[in-house]
Amino acid sequence: KRVLGDFDPRAAESMAHVDVEGTRAETYLQHFAWNEAKYPSHKPIRETVEALHGLAMDTEDVLKTRSNEYMQCKGQLAGLLRKQTGSLAVRELSSLVPDDWVCESEHLTTLAVVVPRSDENEWMKSYETITELVVPRSAKKVIEDQESCLYTVTLFRKVEETFKRKARGEGYHVRDYTFEPNASHESKDRIAELQCTLNEKEAALEEWCRLALGEVLSVYMHLLVVQLFVESILRYGLPPSFTFGIVQPRKKHELQAQSVLAKACSNSTAKSLKSLIGKDSNAASGVDKMSLPYILLTLKL
Repeated sequence: KRVLGDFDPRAAESMAHVDVEGTRAETYLQHFAWNEAKYPSHKPIRETVEALHGLAMDTEDVLKTRSNEYMQCKGQLAGLLRKQTGSLAVRELSSLVPDDWVCESEHLTTLAVVVPRSDENEWMKSYETITELVVPRSAKKVIEDQESCLYTVTLFRKVEETFKRKARGEGYHVRDYTFEPNASHESKDRIAELQCTLNEKEAALEEWCRLALGEVLSVYMHLLVVQLFVESILRYGLPPSFTFGIVQPRKKHELQAQSVLAKACSNSTAKSLKSLIGKDSNAASGVDKMSLPYILLTLKL
């Protein structure tokens, strides 16, 4: 229900849009009937409970698997988008650096350097002397944000590592960047592909959650009926001679509903409950269920 609520906020507040065994949840509960085909009543109670518990655990395992797959895809997409829109220290460079600004040959290479805006003037004065064999006037500003500027600079490959080490010592961030033709288009295609995959996984997970929630509600209801049966036998003995019903009191009228039910069975219990109505809600909620003349189970949706 929580996962489904991430996609459809209505599901987190109400079960009205959830189907259980081909009918709406509210109708299913109002007209609940034991599913004899799935859970034959002639079988031992232990076997029935184990079957119900197994279905619930299987649903939980599938939910974990599907949710993990969805979150992994979402994380991959978020990572790529962060590289497209994040700071210059992590932003994807293939979409920023023009191809004709990059010189890659047997002897020359182009580096991408992130320079703090406060050090930009000093960078322009000193980058040619950070190490020898830097191509003069090769520094070009690619883009800037509120904190930094991104420059390209061309130098001889033989001094690349020395330049990186000394530049970092001066407070400049030399990005690890390998020029690849068409990398920008490939990155955009990858984002579009992941977005499409994420949309498909989200739709599939939402639909599966709706079906699974209905199945879990059915399992939960059958387990409650088993509990009701067992507690009734322990309370009233054999042979079984009792009935059950579902009551949905208005909000904050739970005690009034219990009082009405108790009145039908025991006037003394009804008076006891009535005396609690209007008092502190915490005290009223502490009524011992064993003191009631009926079995009370709560179904929270």
